[in-house]
Parts: sequence; C-alpha cells; structure tokens
Amino acid sequence: GPHADFASRSMEQKQVIIGQMHMADVLTAYFGVRLEKLGKKLRIRLKCPACRRPIRITLDLSSMEITSAHTWEDCHIVVDLPNGIPLLEGTETKLFKRVTLIPPKWWPMEAASEADEEYDMALRSLPSCLEAVEGLKKEQWLGQDWLDATDKLDLEILSGIVSDSFPQPELVLDLHCSKCKHQWQQMLDWSYDSFFGSASLL
Repeated sequence: GPHADFASRSMEQKQVIIGQMHMADVLTAYFGVRLEKLGKKLRIRLKCPACRRPIRITLDLSSMEITSAHTWEDCHIVVDLPNGIPLLEGTETKLFKRVTLIPPKWWPMEAASEADEEYDMALRSLPSCLEAVEGLKKEQWLGQDWLDATDKLDLEILSGIVSDSFPQPELVLDLHCSKCKHQWQQMLDWSYDSFFGSASLL
C-alpha cells in the first residue's frame, strides 16, 4: 500500500494504519508473516471428538488459496433495505433505504472477544462497511451512530451480506480418525499463540 515507511512509524501510527486497512488484507499479511518467518508447515494437535484418540497432523500453509477481486468496484454491493437506516439530514432524522457496502475494516475486530459469534462480528463491522447512502453526501452521514436505531430486519439483511459476500477467513479442516473412522470438521485456531508458537513448528 501507500505506507512504504511503515517500519519507521510510531506504534500508535502503526495501529491507526492497520485499523483502517480492510480485514481481508490484514489477514493476508498475517499469513504472509507466518510463512516468511516460520515456514509453510504448521503442526497441530487435537483429539477425535468420538473416541478421544490424540491426533497430530501437519498442514501446508502454502497450499492456501486466496481469491481477490479484479477491481475495487467489484467489492461494492448496493442494498435496498425494506425500512432504511435512520440518519440525520440537517436537524431531521430520515430513513435511507438504498446504501452501498464495502468489505469490513480491521478496527472492529480489535474489540472482538472469544465469546463473539459470527453474527456479533458482522454486526460490529457494519459501520466500517457503509460506503454510500443514496440521497446524502458522505460528509453528511459519516460519524453518525445509526446502528442501535436501525430496524432488526435491516440489520439482519446487512450483517448477512457482510458474512456471506465479503472476503473472510474460512479455515475449516476436514478431519477423520484412523482408529474409529469418525469424520468431522474443525476450525483452525489461527490465534497468535497457536499460529506463531513453538508448538506449531516441525
């Protein structure tokens, strides 16, 4: 990106820059750092949920596929809402039904907790996804707190689009137990301690 001098910035400046990046870009960089510093092999330990047999598997992170949009415009999704987002226009609150969404930024993720469900994450990301509101200039609605006042049906529609249509990590492992033949799926733990810890190395 435009931050060739990133390494020389203060920690506070770095945090602001990363927070304003799109989530997919930050996660791609996160994986890139893991590949560059610790290599492509990732060892994980788990137990079969059926027979509790310990299992060790080694993943090849270089085999991960990354899909990217051809143009920035391809990331824009126009949404027609049934009720509309309540926003101030002058001194009057009005409902605006046609909005444009873009992929979420990273800063909402910094407030996430382990207890958050996917819906919570998508909901928290919505303000960073709002790119345009038909009938208003960006400076008119930017900074307005509209999330809590928006109808639940509209929030379900918007959060569903964020969850289903925008790039995000889909780190699901298809697993089987050689002992009891049980098959299951499990999310890959890509937290820092797991992804960069010494236990992840061969």
